[in-house]
Formats: sequence, C-alpha cells, structure tokens
Amino acid sequence: MGGDTLRSPAERPLFVVGVIISAAVWLGLVVTVVGITYALMAMGFLLVGRALLLARIRGDGVRLSPSQMPDLHACCEEAAARVGLRAAPPVYVLQEGGALRSLALRLLGRDVVVLSSALVEKCATRERFLFVVGHELGHLAEGHLAWRFFLAPFRVVPWLGPAYARACERTCDAYGAAAARDVTESRRAILLQACGHVHGDVDPAEYAAQRRETEDFWAVVYEVVSEHPYATLRVARLDGAPAAARARRPLAAALAPLAGIGAGTPASVALLVGLYVGLSFGLAGPLSAWTRALQPQAAPPPAPEAAEPPPAPAAPRVPRVGPRGPYTVEEGATHAFDGDIVRQEYALVRPEGRTRVWVYRPPGRGYPVVLVPPAGGRAISAAYLTENDAPEHLPWARAGFMVVSHELDGPNPADDADDATWWAAAAAFRAADGGLVNMREALDVALARSPDADPSRVAVAGHSSAGAQALVFAAQDARVKLCAAFMPPADYAARTPPAMREAFRPAVPDIDDFLRAESPAAHAASVRVPVFLAAADDDTNVRADEVDGLRRALTEAGTRVEFLRVPGGGHYGAMINAALPAAVTWAGRAFHLRHRR
Repeated sequence: MGGDTLRSPAERPLFVVGVIISAAVWLGLVVTVVGITYALMAMGFLLVGRALLLARIRGDGVRLSPSQMPDLHACCEEAAARVGLRAAPPVYVLQEGGALRSLALRLLGRDVVVLSSALVEKCATRERFLFVVGHELGHLAEGHLAWRFFLAPFRVVPWLGPAYARACERTCDAYGAAAARDVTESRRAILLQACGHVHGDVDPAEYAAQRRETEDFWAVVYEVVSEHPYATLRVARLDGAPAAARARRPLAAALAPLAGIGAGTPASVALLVGLYVGLSFGLAGPLSAWTRALQPQAAPPPAPEAAEPPPAPAAPRVPRVGPRGPYTVEEGATHAFDGDIVRQEYALVRPEGRTRVWVYRPPGRGYPVVLVPPAGGRAISAAYLTENDAPEHLPWARAGFMVVSHELDGPNPADDADDATWWAAAAAFRAADGGLVNMREALDVALARSPDADPSRVAVAGHSSAGAQALVFAAQDARVKLCAAFMPPADYAARTPPAMREAFRPAVPDIDDFLRAESPAAHAASVRVPVFLAAADDDTNVRADEVDGLRRALTEAGTRVEFLRVPGGGHYGAMINAALPAAVTWAGRAFHLRHRR
C-alpha cells in the first residue's frame, strides 16, 4: 500500500517547510566555529543517549523471532507486508513498569520497534496488536526517523513543529489501520493506550463524539502545542469524522505557544527561552542606564588607612534535600471498589506543584496500614499514579489494610526527551530525597485523616524501584513495622553506567552519593523490621541473584527475611500473580489480620 494513500494531507507541506527552516539553521551553525562546536556536542550527546537506550533494549528486552514468541513475530512480519515494507525491523518486548507504550527508534541507520510487555499483554486480539505494530512501522515507512535529527530545529518552532509531529502521528494511525484491516479493532487499540485496562467498557462512538469537548480555549491551546493529537480525535478520524473546529478559536491558536508554556513542550520552552533572551538583551542596557541616572551622586569615599581583606568566597549552593515548605491538602474524588472499599484522592499543593495521594479505606475500624509507592520509576525521575496501579493496591485493601499510595515529585520525561527536561526531572527527584519525602508526607496525611486506622501497624511495600524505596524507607522511618519488596534493585550505584552518571551530574552534582543513598544494599544494617523479599528466576530487569544477594546482606545484619523465589512470570507477572498475594498473606498473619476475601 503506497504512502501517498495513507499520508496525512498536512504532513508533506509541513515537511517541506521544515526542511527549509532546518537547513537554514544548520547552515548558520556550520559557518560559525562556535555553532558547529555546539552542533557536534549536541549530536554526540544524542548519539550516546540513543546508544545507551538501545543497549538497554537489547540487554533487557525480548527480541521476537520465529522461535521466540512466534505468533507475535508472524504478526509483525504480516504488518510490515501490509504497509509496504519488505521485512519488519527487529521488534523487542520490554517491561516498562506497567506502562502501555510503543516506540520506533533509529541509531546509525538501524531501526528497532519496542513494545512494552503490558501493552502486548493487553492487546486482546490479533488486530489490535497489528494496529500497534503498524503504527510504529508507519514511522519507518514514511522516513520520520531518518529525518528526525535533521528536522530537530524545526520541531521546536512554535505552531509549525508540533503541527508536523501531529500530522506524522495521524499518518501512522492510517498505517496502523491498514495493518489491522479492521477499523473497530483499530479504535480499540487507541482506546487501550488512552485509558488502559478499562478500555473494554468504553463505547468508541461516544468516545469519538467526546472530541467536541476539545473545542474550548484551553483544549485548543493544549492541542496546538502538543506533538500528539487527542485520542478522541484519533478515534474519530478512523471513521472519517472531521476534526474539532479550531477555526472558531483563532485567538487560542494564536496564543497557544505562550498560554501553553505550562505543558512543557519543546516548542513552548523554545519560545519562552527566546522571549527571555530577547528581553534580557533588549532591556539590560536601558534599565542599567535608568538605574544609574536615578541613583544620587555621593561624594567619593575617603581612602582607607589600610587595605581591606578580600571577602571570603560564597559557599557553593547545595541542592535542597528533605522536608520542604508547608503544603495544603485538597480533597478530590472518591471511588468505590467491591462495594465496601472507598478510595479517597488527595492533592498536596505547594508552590513547586501538586502531588497526588490515594487512600483506600476498608470497612471497619482499627485496620492496619500499608504504604505503596508507585512502581515504574527510573530512580532518577518522578512516577505518577494511574489506574494501572490499582491491581497492586486492591489485594491489600481486600485483605483489610488501609492502602496509601502517592506520586513522586517532578516531571516524568519520555525516553527521548532532551537533556534540559531530564535535568529538571532529576533535580526535582533529588530535592525530594529520591521520593522518601513524598512517602513521609503521604503517610502523614493519610494517618491524620483516618482516625479508624491503627498507626501502630504500618507496613511498606513496593515493586521494582518502589521496592527499593520501601526498603530504604523502612530503614529510616520508625513507624514502619513490616516491609515487602518485590524484585527490588539492590545497588543503583553498581547498576548505573559512568556515562549516565556524567549525563545527570549537571542536575545532581552529588549523584554518586545519591545513588548509594537510594540503594537498599547501603541500608541493610539499618533495617530492623521483618522483610518479605521476592525474585523471579526469569526476571531480566532485576535478576534473582541480585535480590538473593540483598537477602544475604539483610540476614547477616540480623533481619528476619521471608524469601520467595518464583520460577517464572517475569518482572511483573511473577509479582502480580505470586509475590503480591503471598506478601499480603504474610503481612496479614504478622498483624493478626483475618483475610477478608
């Protein structure tokens, strides 16, 4: 199937404009020594970052082949044939902490497609899987990856850059639908990535009609600065429905790059930096002249009898760590589960931003508490709560625990985000003590607002990076009486390559000490509560031997450890199907709690 029949009408004209603008920018950089130096440095950083990402994908992911997940491999080959490619590129399935993600990558002419294991698992039909793969293959068939670096200057141009990115996504949706050959299942595939495991209960037609809600001022602002179209518009367009009427909001479209700065998109950030630099240079001279003119002219001071010693240099600024300033608590929505479990949502609001906290309360009184930090973090950036986290919360609540979960401070960048975005995320994560501050605040808020909870019976539990946080928190907070850690990394300092440390050092100058402080192995001698540890023999993310070494360190320090080694299931499946139920039973027995259901 030819690209002309699938390509979005807006993509080709925007591509031509992008080539002209980018060529002018690159030419301007090449003719200046400073410009070419920065260009080469940027290229080097991008190549190193992509190479490290590709190394992780190849080292941790599962590459599909005729003998490795043959059904999925056959689907990929079929999708490639349907969209006009001679063969599918290497396709990897990678555990991403439950995230429903897919992406196509290129490094030095080599293309790969990466699918998160959760997305593959939840693609209930063959056609949905074909749509997901076909969408990513569309980026390869249309040359989006081949031109990505060259068009980098254009992609940060307000209005035009995001519009080109959205046009590319619409093109790839058409490729996905061509691969699936089923519009209904293609819509379901988009719904799966939009709303997770509840997508089966969503009416696609009603969801598509919801696109009319994207016509107000702020909805238009967000879309104009975003690189992805709204999912409601994507579903509607598969049926040939018209886009939302942005023409009725010309002011919103015109002001979008300024009004949408809070979205943090590359184009908005570029506009903000440009305005700041322009105002700084434009006003610096006049303001300094006005300031000098307004100052009274004092007589020259008498000469000192002896020379004054030079002032001592200012002490270097140390990143802020530990509890921050006061926050206010806002109550949000409530949700019922199983009829008698109620989840109350809170928001901790401070000048730096908002952090959400979820509290599940079972019926009755005097129930114990379990603090569950969010999984899926990268140990250097934030993690947010989504409904995909509920399967890790509800087994505790059904057993009679009050469950407290929360978010981690800062942005949660995409894997291909630029350095500035990653540095901002790392600095915010470091300022929150790697999430420990968020854990303390969430527990404080939940206990203060739950008079029926028993503060003398508090446990902490987590999976993967959250399991590491649970162990460190148990070593530092005297309220914790039990700890359950599923597949926790033991030593972040050993797991983090030197190149990655140097990449983050501008944002976290003490990154070596910080990684050690995040590592459970460094706190093994301080954990004085019973610990439930779990590992999976086929886990390629956190290997069973690494967890077993942590078990030995805890045991040698005198900690009582219950160790479960699951023979199969992988990083997530072994946790959700085996380790989590066993830990709930173990903690309920330790707290003398009768299992409710």
